[in-house]
This record gives sequence, C-alpha cells and structure tokens, in this order.
Amino acid sequence: MESNLVQHLTDTFEAHAQQTENGIEYWLAHDLQHLFSYAKWENFQTVISKAKTACEVSGHAVQNHFPDVRKMVKIGFWTDRQIDEFMLTRFACYLNAGINDQFAESHTLEITLCSNLERLGHAH
Repeated sequence: MESNLVQHLTDTFEAHAQQTENGIEYWLAHDLQHLFSYAKWENFQTVISKAKTACEVSGHAVQNHFPDVRKMVKIGFWTDRQIDEFMLTRFACYLNAGINDQFAESHTLEITLCSNLERLGHAH
C-alpha cells in the first residue's frame, strides 16, 4: 500500500480517538463505521459481534473492550434521540479490523493498529 494511504487511514483513525474521565482511550463505533467501509450500521454490528466473540475466546473481558453506551443524535431540527453505541478500545478496533471483509484498506488499518498495540505493549 502507498505510504500516503497508510498515513491517511492512521490520521483519520487517530482523529476519532477520545478519552474517558479516567484517561482511557476509546473510539465510538459509529465514528469508525465508514472508515471500516460499512455503509449500513447493521452490517458493522455483525462485525462487532464477531469481534466480541474473538475477544472472549482470547481470554479478555468483553465489557472492558466493547462497553455498550447510549448516545444522543439529532434526527431533525428540534428532535434528538438516543441510539445504541459501542465504546471500542484500541484492542477492540484491532479485532474489528481483522474481521472486516468489506475493503482491502481495512487490512492496512489492521496492520497500523497492530503496530500501535505492540508499541504500547498491549499485543495479544
């Protein structure tokens, strides 16, 4: 892959990173849906479900890497509603990238995430 593409994917991914009040790094699944090349939320939820299974099989607590949360979104000029959301740790993002079959660029993102996990000492 071109280094420009790798840098673009990495920058886009890292730009969506957030932190909890306790300093835990996370990403919201809806923010990453299109980066992982899923037009439909339901299809990305299927990948997340498979990633949760992989997390559990690898001996990690699913709730630590895929906590369910609710988020308010605007659905009209005056109207908001709550939607289901997932907070994903870097490890959860790595698992999702590894399962993603939608787009070849996700493999590049997987490699980037894996190298970042190793750099942080979280390789599993």
